[in-house]
This record gives sequence, structure tokens and C-alpha cells, in this order.
Amino acid sequence: MRTEAEPRLSDPGSVSLRVLLAHGGGTLPYLAGRAAHASRHAPGFDRAVDHPDSVLQCFYYDTLLHDPRALRFMIESVGPDRIAAGTDAPFPMSLDKPLRYIEQACRAAGLGAVGSRRILRGTAEELLRPVG
Repeated sequence: MRTEAEPRLSDPGSVSLRVLLAHGGGTLPYLAGRAAHASRHAPGFDRAVDHPDSVLQCFYYDTLLHDPRALRFMIESVGPDRIAAGTDAPFPMSLDKPLRYIEQACRAAGLGAVGSRRILRGTAEELLRPVG
């Protein structure tokens, strides 16, 4: 079954729906290569995806990975323009020092202050702006 949004997901620039995946996208960043490969080699796909980035760039992600190494991988995979600082509120799973966690991952990924600000504020501002 096909959804109305599905045909446009292959072209992130044409999508007017913005989707933010919680917890850094779960397993998607790690399985995007497998999904792209399957689209080219397994039966049942109606279009091929050339590269995992084509899958990953269709979405936005939050920072709630609770591991700076995982957040660094996310930053390196999709860039700061696709990542927004998240919160576990109202659940009792909040990081003790969320700002330090995000800044540590940004430094490890080689991002400067501009990239950190994008994750801490800019991406969320973009997501909250009206589409169109």
C-alpha cells in the first residue's frame, strides 16, 4: 500500500511534511545502507535508492541517544541541519548535563560554535516555522 507522501520521500527538497524521529532515529541510521542495498537488489521495491544518505536526509532527528559517541555518529551521518536538541521530559530519564553532552559530541564531530547552535536551537526553530 502506498501513502500520498511516499513518492516524495525520495526527494527531500520536495517534501512539505517534516518528520522528526525520536532517539536519533532509532536503528535507521545504522540500517539505511541495508535499506538502500535492498531497494536495488531485493524484489518488491518500485524504485532504487542509490545511497543511504538519500534515506537519512528525508528526516530530522533528536539528540536523545544518551551516548556522545552515538550522537557524534548521527552528526557525521546527517549533519547539524537535521538534528534538534531533545528532551525526555516528563520522563525521569533526563541527562544531568544535556548541554555538555551535546557540546561534547559536537566537538568530537569537529563542529564549531555555529554547528552546536544549529543543533541546540536552529533546527528546532526551522521545524517550528510554518511550511510554505
